[in-house]
Amino acid sequence: MKTIKDKQILVGADFAGFPLKEAVVAHLKKKGWTVTDVGVRTGDEEDTDLMFHRIGLRVGAMISEGEFERALIFCGTGMGIHIAASKCPGVHAGVVESVPAALRAITGNGVNVLAMGAFYVAPQMGKDIADAYLSHSLGDGYEWWPNFYEFHKLAIDELEAFDYDEYKKNGFRVHKLGDFDLKLDKKAEKGCILNSRILWFFSEAAMLTGRADLAEDARHAYQFFLKNCYDEANGGVYWSCDYTGKPQDTTKHTYNQGFAIYALSAYYRLTKDPVALDYAKKIFHLIEQHCTDSEGYLEAFTIDWKPESNEKLSENGVMAAKTMNTLLHVFEGYAGLYQASRDPEVEKALRRILDIYEHKIYSPELHRQLVFFDQHYNSIIDLYSYGHDIESSWLIDWGCDLLGDAALSKRIHAINSDLAAHIYKEAYIDHSVVNECDRGKVNTTRVWWVQAESVLGFVNEYNKSGDAKYRDAAADIYHYICNVMVDKRPGSEWFWEVDADGKPSSRKPILEPWKCPYHNGRMCMELIRRNPDVTV
Repeated sequence: MKTIKDKQILVGADFAGFPLKEAVVAHLKKKGWTVTDVGVRTGDEEDTDLMFHRIGLRVGAMISEGEFERALIFCGTGMGIHIAASKCPGVHAGVVESVPAALRAITGNGVNVLAMGAFYVAPQMGKDIADAYLSHSLGDGYEWWPNFYEFHKLAIDELEAFDYDEYKKNGFRVHKLGDFDLKLDKKAEKGCILNSRILWFFSEAAMLTGRADLAEDARHAYQFFLKNCYDEANGGVYWSCDYTGKPQDTTKHTYNQGFAIYALSAYYRLTKDPVALDYAKKIFHLIEQHCTDSEGYLEAFTIDWKPESNEKLSENGVMAAKTMNTLLHVFEGYAGLYQASRDPEVEKALRRILDIYEHKIYSPELHRQLVFFDQHYNSIIDLYSYGHDIESSWLIDWGCDLLGDAALSKRIHAINSDLAAHIYKEAYIDHSVVNECDRGKVNTTRVWWVQAESVLGFVNEYNKSGDAKYRDAAADIYHYICNVMVDKRPGSEWFWEVDADGKPSSRKPILEPWKCPYHNGRMCMELIRRNPDVTV
């Protein structure tokens, strides 16, 4: 797919929209955009083969087929060509005549085909509209409205799944998540983080159970990783592939590289395949070479390791140069590699990360981790991520203990006990753990992975302290997961999230590039390994 990130845009115009299209295209080309034009070549072409509706259908089809992420289309009013493009599945088209309307079209409605009418939009306005549209995405700039993105994503998802005959059969009511059949989207984007998590899970599950079928599943994920996810030319792991396995998003994100190390290290422990360990070490050295500075770990890079902005792991209205989340999962990957190799270079890196964690990420005054930072690890937002704190409370204990340094473990364990205690106090509510607190406002959504990590975090703290309240909390949340979070339809999994009343959200899918048996599968395996004295 040709994407906005790569400055690729599709355009099309009929004879009436041609002058406006020409002005906008010239402007975009000056700004470095690659423009693919499938409309008329002059303003005199009035042939019915090139009428507005046929060009609209042509553009819409190219969006439907995944050739382009977005398009700009032009006719006299913008309306006719917009109606035509909207006939194609997966097209969300809008007509705009001002910059505010263009901003709302993309940020609120996720419009992937934007139409303008040359009868009403002057050339300079058309240029400004295009700039506004192409520099934003769904949810941008509306952080003052809680759940703005989720609210509008719900509409997009329901419209995407809309079928009139089914709508009519359902009494003219819109289906919601849980009402649909569980259908596999064979043309979905394949996230490389997802593949790494799957590789890690099946490798660990095969080691735990001794099952050959799980080892074969791990081998399948490993082969896909080597063939499709790893960039042999430049080194490192892509962000995603398309459904055919070709690179789709070639961003090299430090977070993603860390997960690949975690997965490859587990596969090596399962198979003793030296190639897997070699790739894990290659990625380790790439991170240390490209993704670090004198103070810590950086975030996002182009395919050839040039720094780029960190949209992928920046949320809540900020753009972070460094994040707690990336540091945590680089640590996780390095700990897995150290477990597999006992490499002294990896040990040195782990100790450096723990030093950053102890002195930059953890706030003893707030009893929590800071989340988003500038280049120098100055916090840039008052955000309390309950899920990441409870996950860190046990995961960092585990990784630190691999080093066999009693004094270091004592200090780190104390920090992590503080995190767990504060989550128990602040976020453990009504049998579950709420999501986060952003600038004093608590988000009460119950997210799948937060519940899984909370069970482990509280079990870990019970193992350390012997305090029965953590044992009881772990059991309570486990029951909540079984009764509320698990989608009990055959062939399904956990809901992504439920609201404060335990009702499944219709905003996010059951499975997608961020959701697979990683957090919840790990919870189950850790409970089997630890066999805690907890009655459920």
